[in-house]
Amino acid sequence: MSLIGAVLVLPYMVVFFTFWLATSLQRPMMYATIFCLAINPMAAQRKLTLFVNTARYLLFSKDKKWKEPEVPKYTTVHKVETKTIIFVRHGQSTWNETFNRGEKTKLNFYMFFIPNAIKAFFMEWYFMVTGQDKESWFYDSPLNDMGKSQAESVRKFMRTNLQFSTPKEARLIRIMLGESPDGKGPPTREPSSQLVSSNLRRAISTLVIGARERLDRGYENDKVIILSQMQEVSFNPDALCITPAKGKCELAFTDPKFLKPYFDNNLDTSLHTGNKPITSNGIIRLQSFAETIFKDIKKENIVAAGHSLWFRSFFRTFLPKDYDHVSKVKKIRNGGCVGLEFQKKTTDNGVVYEIVPGSIVVLHIGF
Repeated sequence: MSLIGAVLVLPYMVVFFTFWLATSLQRPMMYATIFCLAINPMAAQRKLTLFVNTARYLLFSKDKKWKEPEVPKYTTVHKVETKTIIFVRHGQSTWNETFNRGEKTKLNFYMFFIPNAIKAFFMEWYFMVTGQDKESWFYDSPLNDMGKSQAESVRKFMRTNLQFSTPKEARLIRIMLGESPDGKGPPTREPSSQLVSSNLRRAISTLVIGARERLDRGYENDKVIILSQMQEVSFNPDALCITPAKGKCELAFTDPKFLKPYFDNNLDTSLHTGNKPITSNGIIRLQSFAETIFKDIKKENIVAAGHSLWFRSFFRTFLPKDYDHVSKVKKIRNGGCVGLEFQKKTTDNGVVYEIVPGSIVVLHIGF
């Protein structure tokens, strides 16, 4: 058989042997599953709840559907408050590894889709039969190997030599590091910025990996505040949260073990309200995030780890409608960092939230 013929027939051989193997193992795996679930019924029940929730969101969630809110018309602005925000998109996840092409070529993605899907479902089965009810490949999917490398790229970027940065970039990088934004003040006991993150595991891990050298500096009260408002805009299972409201964030099975001290000491879940309600949608959480950062977060500078669709929705919602920008149509890439100025205007006709046009700065990787 020629080399070309062997390549063309390979996908069909993979499918054939996959089904043959699955058929051969069907009965022993079924017996093993029943036995394991019977000896650990509570874990089985919790795992079943995850599966049921996944089905509910896939069938009934309207998380990506909402009517764009009207911007109140006003004539007088009584007060303007401004926050500097740096968005950090999480690294690639196990869900992405299975179902998204990402950086792979089309040939690579389609050739290995079935083996990757088998691996993913086997891992989910393994977590179920071993009683690891808080672990999942699909649900609240954690970073994969590429995602951890992308998170490391954030850490390396934060060590940029500021001599080669523009003044705007240098200010934002200092904010990420927790230093004085103008670079003139003496070292402070508290950081100049507040770290916040989505409640999904891949975002938390990305921020902790990226900012761990900052966290090692020992600033007082330098914690990552976990915000349910930043949960991804999607009904897929990877966008559903495992960590219970105000509960302890646990390392995922893919997380480096060196993260444990940071998870134990530097995460604050006091504002975490748990998984998004099925009645929620993206605009509800975007508006709640805007209210929260001005009401509950005292610092003027915020470093926020989150997700591509949430970020894109943020730009579409809070940039002026007649202002064209790439952020409205393209996603921030995995590991990308983007800074902006965000304002709360108290007017004669209510409160208006707005990204300052022209304030968006691409720092790392970008869109």
